[in-house]
Order: sequence, then C-alpha cells, then structure tokens
Amino acid sequence: MIPLLLAVIAIASYLLGNINAMRIVSRIFQRQLPNYSGERALSELNRVFGVPGVAAANIVDAAKTVVAVLLGGLVLHILGREPAESLISYTAVGRCFAAFCVLLGHCWPAFNRFRGGRGGVVALASMLCIHFPLGILMLLIFVAVTWASKYLALGTLAAAILAPFTVWLEYGNLCFYLALLCTLTLFFTHRRSILNLLRRTEPKLNLQRDLSMKFEEEDF
Repeated sequence: MIPLLLAVIAIASYLLGNINAMRIVSRIFQRQLPNYSGERALSELNRVFGVPGVAAANIVDAAKTVVAVLLGGLVLHILGREPAESLISYTAVGRCFAAFCVLLGHCWPAFNRFRGGRGGVVALASMLCIHFPLGILMLLIFVAVTWASKYLALGTLAAAILAPFTVWLEYGNLCFYLALLCTLTLFFTHRRSILNLLRRTEPKLNLQRDLSMKFEEEDF
C-alpha cells in the first residue's frame, strides 16, 4: 500500500511542479512572453511586467508547492494508516517526498522540454509546509546571508545546505535523506552561480540601484 501511495504522490507532485508560472502570468497580464526558462525567466518577467509580474510568478510557484507538499503529507498519513506507535512520521515523510518530486517537476518539467527554473522559491515554500518554524529559520538565513554578502545565490545555497540537518533533528533519518536530495538538486541547478562565486565573477545585489538591473544579471 505504501509504495503505491508514494507513486501517486510522486506523479501528482511532479505534474504540479510542471505548472508554468510564466504562462499563467502572461495570461493574467494579457501579453505574450518568449518561452524562457531557468536563469532568464524572471529577468524577462521583470523586463516586461516589472515587480508585479515577478511577484505573481513567485506566488504561483509557491502555491503549486504548497498544494503538492500538504497533499503528499495528507495522503500518506490518512491512506497509509500511520500506526500510533510508529517512530516515523508518515505526514513528514509524505511532505518531504512530495517536496522533492515537485522540485523535480519545477526544475525539469516534461511539458516544457525539461527546461525549468532553479527551485529557490519551491524549496522555501516546501520547508514552510514541512515545518513552519524551520521554514522561517531558512528564510531568515537566506535574508541574512544575502544581505551580508549581496549574493542571492549564496543566500539560497546557505539556507539549502542547513535544511537537511534541521529536518534531521526534527524528523529523523528518512526525512534527512529526502531533504538532502532537495539540497543537492538546488546545488545542481545553481552550478553556474557556484562557479561564478568561486571565480568572483558573480554579480552582487546592489540595493542602491534599480532592482530591474539585478534581475537582468541573476535569477532567484
């Protein structure tokens, strides 16, 4: 029963991850956008629609993540019939597993030739659903590191690398491994920024200028 439920969660979460926020925003604002993905997606959104377009896209990505993660936890908890004496939280496992699958769907969507985003918003929304206080902690780490370093990618990766260990303290080994897979996925999708950071060529976030210039350089 549990393997079947995990398969259902995986398929549903992956398909939810395939939802293209750029296309939805294009329809909302009634203006066609080129089919950009990855690093150019938010840059193009900001160029055409400005901050409202970027905010709308992030809201769509967060919303699809919340639905997938909460549904994954609910399905495994109720239909999996979690034993009262179980040492493993079915709800937490279901949410962590759904988080990984929706992240895969977002980063490599089958309906967009496997060209998607980098997953920062999806990862943060997932953590807020898995354990809200830990999600707030990840958000604070992201803001603090980004503020201190002026590197958006560094803030994202700093929060991501700590996430598996905070999840492990709360939910144990299985959730740790699932969270670790999410972290490794983020590191892979941010590989270009990592190389730029090592070469000291990564553009910094400059709060003294128009943020639209920053979005032309980097995508969260």
